Amino acid sequence: MIQVGGELPPPDLPVIPPETLMTTYSDSRYGFTIQHPFDCWMVQKGNTIVLAGSGFLSFNIVVTETEKSLEDWYFSLMNKVLEKEKVDELRVNSAWGEMIITRQCQRESGMLLKQVFLVSQGYGYHLQFAAPLEPSNLLAQLEPIIDAMIRSFSLQKPQTTTDPIGSQSQPPSLWEALPPGWERTSFVPSVPPHLVCASSTRIVWSGHRPGATGSEADLADCIYLYDLKEHREKLIWRASRQGGQGIPAFLSGDWLVWVDYSDLLRGSDWILYAWNLSTGRDFP
Repeated sequence: MIQVGGELPPPDLPVIPPETLMTTYSDSRYGFTIQHPFDCWMVQKGNTIVLAGSGFLSFNIVVTETEKSLEDWYFSLMNKVLEKEKVDELRVNSAWGEMIITRQCQRESGMLLKQVFLVSQGYGYHLQFAAPLEPSNLLAQLEPIIDAMIRSFSLQKPQTTTDPIGSQSQPPSLWEALPPGWERTSFVPSVPPHLVCASSTRIVWSGHRPGATGSEADLADCIYLYDLKEHREKLIWRASRQGGQGIPAFLSGDWLVWVDYSDLLRGSDWILYAWNLSTGRDFP
């Protein structure tokens, strides 16, 4: 998986099957399992599960109760799109019923959009993936990951429970074998994190502005810090320009480095910042 702030791997390197870089997310309430890149994680937003931690690949799954057939539910969601845009459509028979998979190249937004529609056991499962069309070598790496996630999607019988969506009875595998001297801690951030970096005493992440709604809630125009010693969260940076977003790139000791940008694909306006969290000294 491509790390934010890194470089694309040389084209002559051997291709690693996406499945070898995946970990599994299970949702007991709605009875689905899906694999995703191991360096990302799932975040709950109501009845939507969002993939966080990826700078280029966007994914979410929306689960809704429905009495409609697959055809009726699909056209109710896609009616306006099918009227205006060319959509490639594939129908696949699975163990849980027929699935409709669509693929669109949205030239105006510069994005590839793939969607999966499935109705089973009274629920409609809507998977949505988005990745940039350019550069083409980036898309060539991201689309196999999308297809691997679609192949991994499976259903079990949903459980009747009042537990929060996505709750898990077992701790994440990351904590199963902590090195000696390590401690586990957890906290609930005020906004869903997009990209995260951490040191031994601090955690920094990007997210939307407090109180943001609608499309503004999809932005990462603020950077937050959580102090593990003081157990306190604070907003430390807010984008000052229209469409500006932040990527926390490196955190070491008292120094935090992040990128401010509004043009991700062309990289024409990236600004690198550094800030000393103790003294308040910043650069540039």
